Amino acid sequence: MEKHFQYQFNQILDKGYLSHLQAQGGKEQPSIYTVNSVNKLRQIPLRLTTEFKMDNDGKAVEREDYELLNSSECVHELMAIEISRLSRHNNTMSIFKAIVSINDDLTLKLFDSKTNQLNPLFIKDMQALEEYSSSGRTTFLGPVYSKNNWEKLQKVLAPVLNQRIRDKTDYGGSPFVWVAPSDPYWSKSVRFISSLSDFLNKSATKDKRLYKPVLYVPVQDAADARAARQWKHPVCIDIF
Repeated sequence: MEKHFQYQFNQILDKGYLSHLQAQGGKEQPSIYTVNSVNKLRQIPLRLTTEFKMDNDGKAVEREDYELLNSSECVHELMAIEISRLSRHNNTMSIFKAIVSINDDLTLKLFDSKTNQLNPLFIKDMQALEEYSSSGRTTFLGPVYSKNNWEKLQKVLAPVLNQRIRDKTDYGGSPFVWVAPSDPYWSKSVRFISSLSDFLNKSATKDKRLYKPVLYVPVQDAADARAARQWKHPVCIDIF
């Protein structure tokens, strides 16, 4: 225990967390002479940011290790357990039914007909075509609050808001609706908080309302107070 504690203590010193300590007797690092016992006084959570990616075949890319940690194996294992716990049954057929119900043939082409997997290369091709077309359609993959997707949304929204700022009309009764999917992973990102703030803050100027921001989130029913409280205080997933 004593050797292990001294080893960890030296690592803390090497990282500069205790820079106020002075060297003793010409030594580069202070020594711990006696350790009778080590008592855990408290536990402090450590928030780690993770990027989830997929390759051109739609397969998940292995997550990188964290530079902050000496070993990331334990964290990756805990993360895999938590993701497995939150995972639901495959809802691909439900997605297809929703696409068909609104006659959205283009989105249906994003899926490989043999494997039913997303085809990221086709998405890139579709985005290139949309950039030079007048359809007004913008296709993207992932949550709208991700950095690239949110920038695309703001690019489309900017001229509309600028026109409304110049107009004398107050648009307080004009709703701008953001619909959240029934997905346990949705909003579990620091990007969501900043995007939601942006969504609310840009709805008005000093003089007038530009739109009425409305966010719909999934709850079981009107009596589902627990889910409602969770949505009122969204947080990111923490690994302890």
